Order: sequence, then structure tokens, then C-alpha cells
Amino acid sequence: MRTYIKINKENLRHNYLEIKSKTNKEIIAVVKGNAYGHGIKEISQELALSGCKFFMVASINEALQLRKSLILSPILLLENTSDLKSVLALKLTLSIMSLKQLEDISKTKIPLSIQLFFDLGMKRDGLLPYEALEAKKIISHSNLLLTGIFAHHTCKENYEKETNILTEILKIFDNKIIYHHQSSNYILEKDDSKFLRIGGALYGLVDMPNINLKTVLKLYSPIWCIKEVKQGEEVGYGNKKTVPENGYIYTIPFGYADGLKRNTTLLGFINGEIIKNVGNIMMNHTLMFSKNKYKIGDEIELIGDNLNINYLSKQYKTIPYEITTSLNPNLKRIIE
Repeated sequence: MRTYIKINKENLRHNYLEIKSKTNKEIIAVVKGNAYGHGIKEISQELALSGCKFFMVASINEALQLRKSLILSPILLLENTSDLKSVLALKLTLSIMSLKQLEDISKTKIPLSIQLFFDLGMKRDGLLPYEALEAKKIISHSNLLLTGIFAHHTCKENYEKETNILTEILKIFDNKIIYHHQSSNYILEKDDSKFLRIGGALYGLVDMPNINLKTVLKLYSPIWCIKEVKQGEEVGYGNKKTVPENGYIYTIPFGYADGLKRNTTLLGFINGEIIKNVGNIMMNHTLMFSKNKYKIGDEIELIGDNLNINYLSKQYKTIPYEITTSLNPNLKRIIE
């Protein structure tokens, strides 16, 4: 008996087509972070079958997984890597995050496909707007092929201002060049770009008032050990926690090695009730408590129809992305 993840491929396909129908744009599917914890191989294959023609990853290893999964579509690589031979061999498009990186790569004379990433105010990485002219000059004297320009917005309040900055950058380059700056939170914002760069919304991890998105991932863990306990009994490492009332301790095979934070108050749903853990999360186990009696093999829903990911993120004081990307890649994923 093992904890496992269910991936609803119909919901994934629905989300992809729903976004396409609302925007009439090409979608660059962001599958970094193991496809936001959903499983990069399974998700990418299903998206390709749904018609997706462009993908984005964070590392060469992720790109390699896509190529091994027979994804032949263009892949944009976010990693600032020196392994240019792999970039060329895997036919990747390399993201350029700084003027120095661009200068160094141009000196190698390797004919790489590149896209320039511009910093619109986040201060994380990316070329600064005033460096656009110099970047164009470097590219014009190199073997590099510029296939696009992209950026990331800081927040909705700054969207218009940052879009205007990007518009000025684009004027320096060929006006026919591909560009993308709209991510999941900006799907319905008006824009002339023919591309959207979508991650969280594909997986139903974003609440969109005018787009009907469905959750793709569910998480279940079976009861594999039961202990009857009385109120006040001590449990767990160090016996630092006590049982709130008479009932049962249900051990499930899911712990911080599987993606939980050790100090989390884990919520589970079973037979119409929400139950919680008692004591700290362990590496491979969690002790759940209920006054009601269940049997070995009964499944506890940890993410699903009754414990929606957006509800859970509020309870855990985090965001849906952190919850799903934390899930161990070794957890079994079932496509349904």
C-alpha cells in the first residue's frame, strides 16, 4: 500500500483547450518543477496529444526527459548553463539572462537558438531594458539566432507600465519577432502577442473568474496501521503530543520525504469528515487521528474534490504551486 497521485488527463486537456478558446493564442506549456509536481513525462505527453507545440523547462535534465518522451516540439530552456553542446544536441532554445552571458556565448561561435529575457522590475534576472540595443549589436555579429523576447511581470498593478517598457524594447528589434510576457495570472489581459506562457493555470492551480479551469492532480494515502487510543495518551517522537479524545491513530505512508513540511498540520478527508495529524510529520509516515473507526486499506484524500488545492493552500499559508511542486517525483502517478 502506497501513497499515490491521480492525474486527470481529461481535465488537463480541458484546461489547455479552454485557455486556447478564450485567447486564440499559442500556448507555451511551462513544465518546469516536474510539471509543477504533476509528472513532467506524463503531462508533456498529454499536452502534446492535445495539440501543444511549445514547451518551457528549467533545466537540461528536464529537457532531456521531454526528448526521451518523444516530445520533438521547440523547448525553451531557462537554465543559465555552460553545457552548450547539450543545448545544441537537444535542439533547445537558450534563454539569455544577462549581457555577459550573451557576450560569452557569442564568442563560442556555436550556432544556438536564443531568446532574450528582460527584467521589467523584478530584479531577479534578465537583461535591463537599456541593454537591448547592445544585445542586438552583439547578436548581429554572431552565429546566434534570435527567435524571441520574453519577460515576467511583477504584479497586476504594474502590468500596464511594464507592458509599455516591453513595447519600447520590441521597437529595437524586428517587429515580427515572437514575444511572450503573459503568464497564468494575465491570460485575459489584452495584448498583441500571439503567445501565452502558461504554467499553473494548465494544472488548475489558479482561480480564474472568467475561465473554467479544473484541478488535474489528486493525492491519496491508504491507512496501513491502526492504534486504538484514549484521551491524553502521548504519541509520536518524544511523546510530545497527546490525543485530544478517545479514538484511533491511523498511520499513513506519507511524510516529509514525500513533500510535506515537518511542522504542517496535515488535513485529510475520509467518509465525510476532515481529520488532522497528531504530532510532528515523520520522514515516511504521518499519524492521523479520528474518533471514528476505519479499516486498513481505506484511503484518505489529501488533495482532491473535498480538499481543493486552493483551499489547502490557504490553510497551509502558502500557494498551490509550493504544495504540488514539493511532491516527491518517486510517488506513483496514475493517469486516468
